[in-house]
Amino acid sequence: MIKTFTPNDVLKNLSGELPPEDSSDLDHSILESSELEAFAAAAEQLESEIPNLIQEPGNKPLKNIMAFIEGELKINK
Repeated sequence: MIKTFTPNDVLKNLSGELPPEDSSDLDHSILESSELEAFAAAAEQLESEIPNLIQEPGNKPLKNIMAFIEGELKINK
């Protein structure tokens, strides 16, 4: 039986949702399909960049929240 894989299967494999028995078949299909290979490479690159995209909020949002709470407490007294 020939299995056909899609870019969605590549994403499932990256997230660990693809069954292990299909994972090795997918790897073989990626080697045979230049489109799947390009998509897999792009998806892996994007996944590796995610940690660089996450920014720490800093202290300003926390200070704004605390100022709002203090203001609410003064109003409700």
